[in-house]
Amino acid sequence: KEGLNFFSLLLEDCPFSMDQSLISLTFDRIKWLIPFYMQLIIEELTNMCRDENISVVQEPVIEQAFLNLLERRNAFEHWHTRLRSSLTTTEYNFTKELLNILSEKGSINTKEIVDSAVKYSLESGYKELVNALVYDGYMNNQENPHMYHYNSPLLQLWWKQNVAY
Repeated sequence: KEGLNFFSLLLEDCPFSMDQSLISLTFDRIKWLIPFYMQLIIEELTNMCRDENISVVQEPVIEQAFLNLLERRNAFEHWHTRLRSSLTTTEYNFTKELLNILSEKGSINTKEIVDSAVKYSLESGYKELVNALVYDGYMNNQENPHMYHYNSPLLQLWWKQNVAY
């Protein structure tokens, strides 16, 4: 409800209109309804509608807007550089591996996390790193305490295209 209210507020100043079914589609694609992602998609839709003289957004425009977002490295790069700049090389390599696996498979279980921790000799500190990834918004295990997923499909796709392997 709050997400819809915020999104509707953002739409008030836009030079285009969207019907409720397309707002729902957009929310399904964003999944993690925080202002950052809602503002990103509105910004991209605004740019596209202005550049292509579109007044009513249709599904193909939304799909293209999401594809365009994934090409905007600067919109997501801070998720990567924050890890690189705040962690030791070993911790960075461990967290990057977890996020790489997540980006490829869509989920990672606690056994895989422990196996990676052993690989990087982080058995005593890996839980803090996992908790940091959860706290900082990269991933969560809300559906199942033993299975982690990206919070944002956008971040997952961007990570897969720009950082993984």
